[in-house]
Amino acid sequence: METLPYYLTSITIAILLTLIINLFFSAINNRSNIESKKLPPSPPSLPIVGHLHLLKRPLHRGLAAITDHHGPVLLLRLGSRPVLVVASRGAAEQCFSAANDVAFANRPLLPSMKYLTHDYTTLAFANYGPLWRNLRRIATAEVLSTHRLTACAAFRTEEVRGIARRIFSDWNANKNDESSSFTKVEMKSRLFDLALNVMMRMIAGRKYTFSQGEGVGGSEAAKRFREMVEETFLLADSASNLGDFLPMLRWFDIGAHYTLYCPSTAVLTPSLSTAGAMETLPYYLTSITIAILLTLIINLFFSAINNRSNIESKKLPPSPPSLPIVGHLHLLKRPLHRGLAAITDHHGPVLLLRLGSRPVLVVASRGAAEQCFSAANDVAFANRPRLPSMKYLTHDYTTLAFANYGPLWRNLRRIATAEVLSTHRLTACAAFRTEEVRGIARRIFSDWNANKNDESSSFTKVEMKSRLFDLALNVMMRMIAGRKYTFSQGEGVGGSEAAKRFREMVEETFLLADSASNLGDFLPMLRWFDIGGAEKRMRKLLKEREELSQKIVDEKRRESEEEIKKEQTMIGDLLESQKQDPDFYTDETIKALAFSLLSAGTDTTSNTIEWAMSLLLNNPEVLRKAATEIDVRVGTDRLVEESDIANLPYLRCVFTETLRLYPGGPLLVPHESATELTIANYTVPQGTMLLVNAYAIHRDPAVWREPTKFKPERFEAGREEKGWMIPFGMGRRRCPGEGLATREASLLLATMIQCFEWKRVGEEEVDMTEGMGLTLPKALPLEALVRPRPNMIDLLSKL
Repeated sequence: METLPYYLTSITIAILLTLIINLFFSAINNRSNIESKKLPPSPPSLPIVGHLHLLKRPLHRGLAAITDHHGPVLLLRLGSRPVLVVASRGAAEQCFSAANDVAFANRPLLPSMKYLTHDYTTLAFANYGPLWRNLRRIATAEVLSTHRLTACAAFRTEEVRGIARRIFSDWNANKNDESSSFTKVEMKSRLFDLALNVMMRMIAGRKYTFSQGEGVGGSEAAKRFREMVEETFLLADSASNLGDFLPMLRWFDIGAHYTLYCPSTAVLTPSLSTAGAMETLPYYLTSITIAILLTLIINLFFSAINNRSNIESKKLPPSPPSLPIVGHLHLLKRPLHRGLAAITDHHGPVLLLRLGSRPVLVVASRGAAEQCFSAANDVAFANRPRLPSMKYLTHDYTTLAFANYGPLWRNLRRIATAEVLSTHRLTACAAFRTEEVRGIARRIFSDWNANKNDESSSFTKVEMKSRLFDLALNVMMRMIAGRKYTFSQGEGVGGSEAAKRFREMVEETFLLADSASNLGDFLPMLRWFDIGGAEKRMRKLLKEREELSQKIVDEKRRESEEEIKKEQTMIGDLLESQKQDPDFYTDETIKALAFSLLSAGTDTTSNTIEWAMSLLLNNPEVLRKAATEIDVRVGTDRLVEESDIANLPYLRCVFTETLRLYPGGPLLVPHESATELTIANYTVPQGTMLLVNAYAIHRDPAVWREPTKFKPERFEAGREEKGWMIPFGMGRRRCPGEGLATREASLLLATMIQCFEWKRVGEEEVDMTEGMGLTLPKALPLEALVRPRPNMIDLLSKL
């Protein structure tokens, strides 16, 4: 399959299935997006139109009747839009509480409102953000502040007395001889003119007009203005336009709403002239009949029309030619970072792909990546895409890496940083890392000693992948739970099945978490068929992870308070916090955080060290230069310490160059735009998934000299190339484990180079084929020939 497009077979099946059940595409798509969560109750609905047939006018009374019958909190589906209806004090207070107020601060971007709101830029309809804050500040300071209101009290008094004067004048002109007679007056226009004149004098410093009185007999301009305002609010009714809820109908402009909205229209005419006749019928009865007929006729093109209708006249990033339904999925090849790099090399460094139903922004240039994570855009890109396949792997999107930006994520990051990854914690745990690194050196020396020939100069073959993984696992376990887990080889154990299975679980987690590993994330209907069995594998993996994580938590819970306080581990501290706040510090939260740190802190670190050693074996001159530096600056009469790393600049260059060529996350962790924003002068729509190809940026020939060559010297003082690297990401979602990974990998590399001589198993270079997954593993585990350096045998034998 390597020479064929990555998804060729699956896409063939996808197209066939889509054509067969296309009539039900919309319903299936909606249903497949509903996760197994406790959603608000919902009355029975119809296909396509949902609950539109239940609505009656006026809308507030119609909705009140529905909530009276079905409950005060309802989730309706008005065509393609989910709508939460709240008719109780308690639920309304929750909606606008401190916890939820910002989440509900946006306005729905109803297409029909584009013209009435100047492209959604008015104070009432702008989304929550810098524009709205500026508009509100201006409105408050210039018109509605207490100071302004007090200063304008005379205006209001004058206008109120003016309306009283005009009413008195009308009465005086029309009264009979008796002073007790009454005169009929029409109040609506008078009250409107009062409000208009008050606002005009505050805003522009002049009165506009009034409709009646003082011999004028009515102002046509005031009357027309009043009609315009009334029609604006009529058209702005939350459910006045079917096209907002059934997107395909916007092409037909049923009811001529868009004609009425259009700024160039000279005369506005009422759009609901039959409203009186409709009062006794369901509000949308006639229009829904038309809608259903049209939907059935052009249903084959529903998805394409829906997508097209959502694209406004904005400058979107360039996009290669795509196929119906699947979009650009057929272009993807594995490994994904290389496949995307080939696409951006051909079409440009900033692309908007459509992977099935998901828009995906692919960035492969330094400038665009910097814009994505700049101060202006960092928060907007701080969310994670809620890929359905990740629900099981991320405890329902509640892990540190995959939680959306918000209070939960901030709390998880605070805990991870304070309990594991702070500078203070890393310094306090230096002894753990030193012990584990020397442990791997001891086991390699022991294997050599057991397998060497009579000559001390002989080499022994060792497999490094499992050793490096166990090193990283034990370091993380001791920091998180206060105990070692296991190791795979050495000291007569012969391998640990538990450690092997954990390593397989982590590898499978990152393989399944690959940004494009599951077609069901992009073609929602395929989730019903679980092509490839990905969901089944995830459920099984989740069960195993739960059992392992619960075992670790239970073991720590059985320890005494004195032991927990003495060890000061993350799980121990969280169990103590659980006593104070059991609602947040649940076992589920603790397990999710523990496993996410274990996964991220083991696989990426061990992979980086494996790549570094592979590069050194293929570049023996670099290995010799690094060994010479250690011999000169540390010596051979003691083992290298973590504190020595700062004095080994060339070793740090080796580590940095390894991260340049083989970043731990070649596409970083996917981001998603929470709002519409601009990148590289292109408009990026809200809800767009972001893939930043760090692998391609690190190998950009326009930035790096000989970008594919391993040259640690490029980072030496005075010779730094003006490149740019993001192996740990950028912005507020930057990997918090950077300090730990750097310390651990640097100490391990220094120890391996100081203590042992290394060479390749054969004459051929070490295979550098890259594996697949969210991280960047070697396709083939590293095997090498090793023997202790003669002047280090004595020190190694004492370990």
